[in-house]
Amino acid sequence: MAKLGKKPFNLAGSFFIFYFFFLSLGCFGQNPTRIIVLTFNIRYLSLKDGLNSWPLRLDKVVATLKFHQVDIAGLQEVLWPQLENLAQALPEYKWIGVGREDGQKKGEFNPIFYRRDKIKVINWGTFWLSEQPEVPGKLGWDADCPRLVTWAQMKLLKEKQEFFMLNT
Repeated sequence: MAKLGKKPFNLAGSFFIFYFFFLSLGCFGQNPTRIIVLTFNIRYLSLKDGLNSWPLRLDKVVATLKFHQVDIAGLQEVLWPQLENLAQALPEYKWIGVGREDGQKKGEFNPIFYRRDKIKVINWGTFWLSEQPEVPGKLGWDADCPRLVTWAQMKLLKEKQEFFMLNT
């Protein structure tokens, strides 16, 4: 340890910082990839919602996704009829997911919507937050209802970068 002025000077530490700084400069020369990801609890379809009922919320949900130019959206509390409405209103998106009660269409979904022109799904699946994660509809640790995670291994079509998205 050398002394510079009144404080000790760590030459090895300074070299590491200097080396790391110049090594990282190569990263800054590349164009960063920008993906807009949104998570959105749209609230399940309920007849008791009055002015906040699903038919009145649908256009607002769609407008939000379009306004923010979302590439990937993790949605929560989505029932099958809502999923059909969203898929019809958002033809530029594909989606993946299953219902939490039976692993098909029954119960709430946590679907992942993604832009079909920007992203490809390589692999995807669902697991339940319980002691039996592969069994649909199982209650987990002190849960009032089944909880699930929809996951996807995705790839950006243009940049060829792969990444994972999880939604719960």
